Formats: sequence, C-alpha cells, structure tokens
Amino acid sequence: MRTVEVLEKLLACAVERISCYPTCRSFVHPGQDAVHDVCSMSDGHDGQLWVAHLGTQPGWPSPTGLPTNCATAWNDVIEVGIVRCARGKVTDQGTAPHPNLVTEDAMIQERDRILLRQAILCCLPIESRDMLIQDWEPIPPSGGCVGGVWTFYSRDDGCDCDSTEL
Repeated sequence: MRTVEVLEKLLACAVERISCYPTCRSFVHPGQDAVHDVCSMSDGHDGQLWVAHLGTQPGWPSPTGLPTNCATAWNDVIEVGIVRCARGKVTDQGTAPHPNLVTEDAMIQERDRILLRQAILCCLPIESRDMLIQDWEPIPPSGGCVGGVWTFYSRDDGCDCDSTEL
C-alpha cells in the first residue's frame, strides 16, 4: 500500500470512527504543523481532523546509514490529529473556566485519542505494512482549541522504479 493510499484510507477511517462526534472539516494536510483554524461548533460538528505525511527516510525502523537501493525499506512518518472547540475558556473578564468545562475538554480529548488510535490500528492493513506507534501528544487549550496528535511510523517496502502511479 502506497503512502497516498495510507493517508486516504486513514482519513476515511478516522472520519468513520468519530462519526458520532463529527468535525466541521477533515483533510489530508501537506506536511507538518496543521493550522488549528477551525475550532468552532456548527450543526453538531466540532473542530477539525487531519492526517499528514511528515516525512520519509530510507531504513526500517530507523535510518541505517547504508546505501539505498531497491531492496531498502522506507520509513514514512505519519500523523493523525484532531482539535475541538475548547469548552473551558477564560472569560472576557479574565475569570477562570468552570472546572466541569475543563474536565469536559479532557474527556473529549481522551475519547478522540481512543477513537483515532482505533483508526490507526484497526483500519490499515497490517499484512502489507509494519507500523510503530510513536506517541499521542495532547494539544492543550490554546486559541480556543484543544485536541491531540498521534504520530506513527509506517514501513513501505515498495520499489517503485517501474511505476508512475502515486
């Protein structure tokens, strides 16, 4: 399975996994640092979901420093992330948010963590790729958004010298 297929399949599966709690938008982001610019709620939708290919390097599970050839396994770094509208916000008067709202943000963050982990582990065909999950990095409340990002490594054995397909 090519990296483009992994990104498309992971996005579709993540959208399906969170369908009871849909986001306002979902997309494949080009590279690192997806901007958290949709942290609003509208018609039962909340925030944004993305997947991104952060980079590729020769060698599995880490670079070997050896010459690269058609037999070299490649290591793709992929992330899947989500942000939601923070419920526990400091008021315009500078008052701290109610503890129940802060707790609600944390529970939503945990729910999304589990659902996105399921998307990674349950939807990608393991038989054609090896994976190493690096970590879940929570995104603390900032700019009205709260969420998190899973990062994982995916092995790609494809020697695609004869292919012009993505």
